[in-house]
Formats: sequence, C-alpha cells, structure tokens
Amino acid sequence: MTVAAIELRDVSRHYRGKGSWFLKAEPVRAVDGVDIALNEGETLGIVGESGSGKSTLGRIAAGIEAPSSGHVSFRGAPYAPIGSALWRRQRRNVQVVFQNPSQALDPRLSIAAQIRQPMTAHGIEAGDDTVAEMLARVGLAGLGNRFPHQLSGGQLQRAVIARALALSPDVIVCDEAVSALDVSVQAQILNLLQDLQAEFGVAYLFISHDLGVVRHVSHRIAVMRHGRIVETGPAAVVFAQPQDHYTRSLIAALPAASPAARRARDGRQSASLSKVR
Repeated sequence: MTVAAIELRDVSRHYRGKGSWFLKAEPVRAVDGVDIALNEGETLGIVGESGSGKSTLGRIAAGIEAPSSGHVSFRGAPYAPIGSALWRRQRRNVQVVFQNPSQALDPRLSIAAQIRQPMTAHGIEAGDDTVAEMLARVGLAGLGNRFPHQLSGGQLQRAVIARALALSPDVIVCDEAVSALDVSVQAQILNLLQDLQAEFGVAYLFISHDLGVVRHVSHRIAVMRHGRIVETGPAAVVFAQPQDHYTRSLIAALPAASPAARRARDGRQSASLSKVR
C-alpha cells in the first residue's frame, strides 16, 4: 500500500468572526472538512477564487498552521506540535514557495548566502560548490554574489525555488508561485518546476486561482470553494468532464486560443452537462 507524502483527513480551520453589540460573531470557515492526499512525485493542483480557503489549506499542509480539527500526516506520521524538535525535522521535508519572492528574501544577504542559510541551519554541507550547483540548476549560474534588488522578478522566484530545493524536500507547496510574474516568465518558471520534479522526484501542492496554470502543471486537480473541495480528479478528466457547476464556470471563463478551440471547448462542456442532467 502506497503511503501519501501528505494527507489531510476531515481537516477544518475556523477563525473567530467579527460581531457587534447586537450580533453574535459567527466563525469564519476558511477550510471546512477537507480530505486530500498528495502522492510522491506528483503535482496536485488546488484551484479556487480568492477567499476560497486554498492558501489556508496550503499552510496547514505545510505544517505552518494548525487545523482547528482533523488530521494531517506526513508519510503516514502525524505532524508534531508546531515549534517542537520533531516538527522542525518534518518541516525540512516540506518547503513553501510563496507568491512574492521579494518578501521571501532578505535584502541584506546575497543570493548565495540565502541558499546556504537554511542548509547550515539543518546541518547540511553548504560549500561554495554545492550552492553554485543549486544556482545552476535553476538557471542562476554566476549570480550568487548578487543581492535581491539586482535580480528580476523571475530570477528572484528562481532563487526562492533554489533555496527550497536545497533542503532536498519531499514536498514543495507552491502558493500562487507565478501569479506575480509576466505571462512569458510564468511559462519559464512552470517549465523549471516540471524539470526539477522530473530530476528530483519532488511532489508539488500547487495552489492558484488560475485554472489554466494549474492545468499546465498538475497531474490531479482539486477545485475549492467556500472552504470545501467541490471536485477532484485527474486533470484531463476534470477539464473534459467537469461534474460541479463551479468547475464548469471556471473552465468557461478560460480564454480559448481560437474560435475553433472555443467551439471544441463548448462542445465538451455541453456533453458533460447533458450527462450530469
């Protein structure tokens, strides 16, 4: 039996809402009874509009936020309490790439120093050759002595990916990792992530509001709305035969490459709708 890299079972995360002197505060259900499993070496795309709870779900999966209820496990073992020694060892194996790379990097340190920093903290050999090799793998050869303000947005995100990958994690949570980049740069970063996955076997939990981006990189897709997973399945199946009306609306909003492609897309959706009815 294959053990999932990360598994969430009946996970919820509720926050205290804002009330008033005459209205009781209702809890905000950011994540509500979610079950997902990320397998080794695969990309599971989590897609949904802003406020759907997908980023909260990503933080829970990464072990940087505790759920209000439910169970989260890494390779079959429950996550340890946040801040504990075991939690720190588990967190080495689950890294995060956030949306804004400039906020994730220290402006006072060179790119090489920022890649070396987490390696040193976890007792990993971090010589100049090791750091240089990691930079080369993400397309930043020879740029280790530069500082964040000297790099473009795409280069900064490559540096963040290199820092995450330097710890040889089993999982990287990509939370809107390309949404702040130009379209052409997005494609380069997405291709880089796929190349690194093929080389290192790392699994991605890929979070995005952009269904087109998720489709490009994901083996499976989970569609999230109002804190719940409303549909999940292989990427090709979700696009060809969407079962939930919200999924169909997301697909319908995607720009078609040509009138012929638009007609083909609409035909597939009509066929899927007739089956559901």
